Formats: sequence, structure tokens, C-alpha cells
Amino acid sequence: MMSGEDVKVLYPAPQSRISTVFDVLPESVAVERMSYLQQALQTRTLQTYEQHLVIADQDCWEEVRIAPLTEDEVLVIIRDVTDRKQAEQALHQLNQELETRIAERTTALRESEERWQLAIQGCNDSIWDWNLKTNQIFRTSRWKTLRGYGEHELGSNVSDWSEGIHSEDYERVMQAIQDHLAGKTAFYEQEYRIQRKDGSYVWILDRGQALWDEQGNPVRMAGSETDISDRKQIEEQLRRSEAHLNMAQRIAQLGSWEFDLQTKQIFWSQEVFEIYARNPKTGVPTYAEFLKSVHPADRIRVMRTAQKVIQGENSFDIEFRVYRADGNLCHVQGRGEFNRNLDENGGRLVGTVLDITNRKQTEAELRRLNERLTLSNADLHRATRLKDEFLANMSHELRTPLNAVLGMTEGLQEEVFGPLTDRQRQALATVERSGKHLLELINDILDLSKIESEKLELQTAPVTVNQLCESSLTFVRQQAAKKDIYLTSEISENLPNLMVDERRIRQVLINLLSNAVKFTPDGGQVCLEAHLDLQASKPMLCFSVIDTGIGIAEENVGKLFQPFVQVDSRLNRQYSGTGLGLALVRRLVELHGGKVSVTSVLGEGSCFTVWLPCLPEGGSTQIINRTVPFEANAVPANPVPVEQSGLLSQSSAAPSSPLILLAEDNEANIVTISGYLRGWGYRLVVAKNGREAIDRAIEEAPDLILMDIQMPQVDGLEAIRILREHSHLNKIPIIALTAFAMSGDREQCLAAGASDYVTKPIQFRLLIEKMQRLLTVNLALDS
Repeated sequence: MMSGEDVKVLYPAPQSRISTVFDVLPESVAVERMSYLQQALQTRTLQTYEQHLVIADQDCWEEVRIAPLTEDEVLVIIRDVTDRKQAEQALHQLNQELETRIAERTTALRESEERWQLAIQGCNDSIWDWNLKTNQIFRTSRWKTLRGYGEHELGSNVSDWSEGIHSEDYERVMQAIQDHLAGKTAFYEQEYRIQRKDGSYVWILDRGQALWDEQGNPVRMAGSETDISDRKQIEEQLRRSEAHLNMAQRIAQLGSWEFDLQTKQIFWSQEVFEIYARNPKTGVPTYAEFLKSVHPADRIRVMRTAQKVIQGENSFDIEFRVYRADGNLCHVQGRGEFNRNLDENGGRLVGTVLDITNRKQTEAELRRLNERLTLSNADLHRATRLKDEFLANMSHELRTPLNAVLGMTEGLQEEVFGPLTDRQRQALATVERSGKHLLELINDILDLSKIESEKLELQTAPVTVNQLCESSLTFVRQQAAKKDIYLTSEISENLPNLMVDERRIRQVLINLLSNAVKFTPDGGQVCLEAHLDLQASKPMLCFSVIDTGIGIAEENVGKLFQPFVQVDSRLNRQYSGTGLGLALVRRLVELHGGKVSVTSVLGEGSCFTVWLPCLPEGGSTQIINRTVPFEANAVPANPVPVEQSGLLSQSSAAPSSPLILLAEDNEANIVTISGYLRGWGYRLVVAKNGREAIDRAIEEAPDLILMDIQMPQVDGLEAIRILREHSHLNKIPIIALTAFAMSGDREQCLAAGASDYVTKPIQFRLLIEKMQRLLTVNLALDS
């Protein structure tokens, strides 16, 4: 057995730097090396060649052996044969000289002696000569270097050899020598291990021939030793590879086979017999018998595939069905290639067979599931599309009348249509609140739809907790004051920032605060708390809305976050709402990577808590946009006030004031919008469909166009595209007006050529600001 020290010598430690062949060899030598490597992998045979190198201005020769191990791994063995090559060259030269000497001196004995000496020097093997009478052995220097000794080390005794034989090989070697000396064998030849000076072992091939005297006694025995360690390593690697292959075939149920086209003999591995449920004792079937077992529908295809490979194709890969010996039908995958004989006569088909019956059954089941899933997805897609169409149409139908209600209300409140009494202002304020409440409900429905269809996108940026809490409380102060509810906040100091969509998280807090105020009796308390939770797996900011309201029964807590569900239908008569608020809260918080919880005691109050991830310490405060979604009611960052524009004011009206083309088919909206704009001093032209809008724009050349999108004959998008095709109209600012507020509507309008976009119900102050900005920019371009 080899010790740990022996292993370290046989397998030296790897270098610290991994190099390629091209790093350590000249390019031509590296290219040749890679060519033999590829040939070894392709042919699966041992490749041997010699290569010449120049190292430190010295000619060197190496013998390279490349043995394939796996499909993509080879063993490369390099042996220095410089001495042998130099000896061969010297031998060649001296042979020529010797021929001259022979011609001159013709001394047969000297010729033989010289040739023998040159053979010893040029051969890489070691030579030994054992005098059995004196028990002394002559050895060449190679015999000593093979064992790691110097020229003057070791003696000429037999013990110097016998003591170095591996203990496991000793008896076998001694017996082989005794048998040969006794005349039982014609030659002595053994492979065994010898110990080197450093304690390691090498394999040698030891061969010899004895001489006997006239009485039949052995008097002399001479031979040679060859280092076969490299070959032994290759054989071991091959043995391991074969064992691994056999194990892999058993595990993978993969069989191997061969078919000799000349002898018609077929070889099957054990796994092939198992795949076809055939008893190995019955032998391998003939090719004709095998074809009979192939499913009739696949038989011709199998025969044609084999024929194509024989005629020149490199390999084949085919799936077919076979009836097993037990009568069951199985699916198999056959792979193989044709190996032609060296004499070009015939060859062998070599390949593998794999049982894929289970895989085929799984694939069939997956196909059935995919078909059902495809049908389900189609139904789901159709239902989603119908839902989106319904929501879009509902948004349009609700926003259109709301536009007239809120627009007229805004115009009346600004006294565009004349002065108001206090009672009229109060009445208009009630109408405005009711209209805005209805608009909020519509927006909640649309927001929930966008979240559930994964179309709602967040615009995140660092937000301070104090700013978020204060702005949220501002929205409910008036509502709380009307019920004499004590509204407080408790915000911990030095809280980190949040990376959130401020508008959406404010919407969450306002919703929770509004619910708390709504369900808390007059004179109650509502508190907003904010603190840092370090007990979670990562730091989280907690917002808690605590009230002294009516509370929630334990059996109803699970219904809180379901859309369109209120915990008690009896509350519908007392408290308004759609039941969407808390569903929106949960969806928006989850979009931010947070969570929501609630604790409540019936008759005592409730506590809703929101957990949100903190902005990492030292994190960037740069605004991060996941997308830039359109906000329907957003005010321009830097609007141009009407009073500063220099174009007109509410009280001014002149023939030179801007001409506005209003394209709108709803009569109530025409009255509302036109009345408001005229009150601000604009001149107005009205078109009631897209075709009329195009004609009036060409005739009047307005300064700005307000284009409704949903119109008869030609819709607003198509009308905008047509107008942009006219060279004298393509610079006119166009503001798209639409009651649609779904995802993608703004992008469609801008893509058609609109300059800006406003959703209904229209906030007229916003509309005026947009118009003034576009008119100012257009006036500057014209000048």
C-alpha cells in the first residue's frame, strides 16, 4: 500500500496559477497538442506522438501520450526522451562512421560491441546482467536513476534489487524467476512495483532471458526494465471510468449495444435486457427479431435511420416504441453512430438505448394540462379584457356627467357666471363635496383594478416620516373637528427616511385615518403613531392608527381587506362607502414590500398597523423612478399664472384674445366648458364630432384645440393624427380631454400628437394653467 508521503510524490501539489497550453508552450507546439487532444476525444483511442522543443537554446524531445478518460476529459503523460533521441541521432551518426570502419577494418567483434554499447546508451530502458555463479549484477545507469539513485549509489548485489520490490508483489516475482530458471517458462516477464529512494513506488515491466550450461544449470540471466507507471495510471483511470459507466447505466437505466454488420452479431449490456424485459439466458435477438418487436408505425423509420447512418451520416438520435418481452409497450430513445473498419469493409453500429416511457407519459400529461391551462388563460384573458373595458367605460360614463357638475360648480364658485349669495355658496360647496366624493370612489375602483391587474406602477423617492404624517393628518382635521374628535400624533424622534411612493402611502394613511374618524363616535379620540421596529428580520417603520370607535367583532376581522365587502351590512345605512378602502390599503402596502395588521375590541376601538421597509442607512437620497406613470390630476411643476401670462385675465375679452376650438359631443360639457372659457375671455369655436373638428380647425386656424377623445364619426385620436399631417396646423397646441383614466390612455394621446392630457371631471384651474403654458410657449416660438 502507498503511504501519504508516496501519494504526495506521485501527485505533486497543483501550481498556484492555472495556465493554458498556449501559456506554457510555443504556439505551433500548442496547436499540435490541441489537435491530438481533439483526436483522442473524437476517436476515444490513445494518441502517441513525439514533439521537438528548444529550451534554453538546447534541443529537447518529449514523448506525449494522450488517453481519453471521459467525453470531455483526457489524461496527458509527457516523458522526456531527449536522451533517447540524442542517442538515436548519435547512433545514426556513429553507424555511418562504423560502416566506414567496417569497410576499413571489418572487425565483427568490435562492431557488435559498439552497437551494443550504443543501444544501451540510447535506450530509455535499464539493462541488467546477472551472473548466477558470482551472484553479481551489472546494471546500466538508467537502472539506478529509475529508482532515484545516483551513479555511484547502490552496489551490484541481488539484494539491492529484491529488497526494493513491493511486499504485495515480492512472492509473485520471486516465483516467476524460479520458474524460468527451472526451465518452466521460455522467458521471464513480470509487472510489479519498486520502491524509489524517496519512498515512492513506480511500476516497471521486467523482462529477462537465462543461459544454461551443457549440464542444464543456469549460469547467466540478462534483461531490461521499462517504466510503465504512466500506462498503469491510464489503465486505472480506464478501470474507474468503466466502473463509473456501468454504475451510471444502472442508475439511469441506460443500456449500450453493438451491431457488427459483417458478422451480424449483436451485443447487449445488462441494462438493455432489463429495458426490453428479456432474460439474458435466452440470448440477444437477431436484427430481424428485434425489428419485429418495434411498433409497426415506427419500424420503417427505424430501418431508414440505421441505413442513413451506414451510408454516411455520422450519428443518429431517434425515439420509437417497442413491445417488451412481457407484452407491454415502452418508449425508448436510441442513439448511436457507425464505426467503419480500417480496411473500409463493413463496420459496427454502436449506441445506447434509454427507456423514456415515464417521460413520454409525463409529457402527455403536461400537454393535457397545458391545453387546459391555455383554455383557462384564454378565459381569464377574456374576462380581464372585459373587466378593463367595463371599468374604462364606467369611468367614462361617470366622469362625463361629473365633468359638467364639478365644472359648473367651479365656474359658479369663481363667479364666472355672476355673483353668489352665501346660501348659494353653501349649496355649491355641498354639490362640490358630493361630486368629489363620487370621484374618489371612481378612483378607488380604478386603482384597485390596476393593482389586481399589475398595472399600477410606483414612483418612489426618499420621504421623511414627519412630513408624511403631517400631510396625512391635514386631510382629516376638518372631518375630525366636525365630530369633535381629538386628533393627535406621536412620532418618534430621529426616524430614518422611507423609500416609497409618497402619494400612495399618504393615500394609505388618509384612508386609515378617515375610517377611524368615520367609525369613532363624536367626542372620541384618534391617534397616529410612528416608530421604528427593530425586532423584525430587517428594520421596519410602523405606522399605527388607533381609535376609540365602534370596534370590530373577531369573526369579521377576516373580511376587512376584501374588496366590496363591509363587515356589517347594517352599517351601510349609517356609514357610506364601497368597501374598497382597506382593500386598497393592503394592496398598496404590499406593493411597497410591507404588510398590514389589525387588532380590535368590539365597542372599544381598533388599531391598524402598517409596516414599511426603511431606507438603508447611508443609502442614496436620489429619487428612484420605477416608471413615470401619468397622474391624471397632477398640477404642472411650474404653472404660468393667468395674471402673469400677459395674454388675458378673467375680466378681459377682446377680438385679439386667443381663439380656442372645443371639440366635444356632450351638450352638458359644451355648456360648462364654453361658459367657463368665455368667462375667462377666450374666443371659442365648437365642433361636435371629430370630422367637424378637422374642418373647423382648417377653416379657423385656432390658437389652441381642446379635443375630446370619445366622439362620433372620427374619434379624437384619429382627428389629432389627421391635424398633425397638415403643415400649417401641426404646431397648434392640442390638449386631449377624456373621461378615460386607465393605464396607457395618456401615452396613446401623446403618441397621436397631443401636446398635453387632462382627465374628466376637469379641474378648470388646472386646465387654464395648461392652456396658458402652451399658448405662452407657442407665442414665443412664433415670435
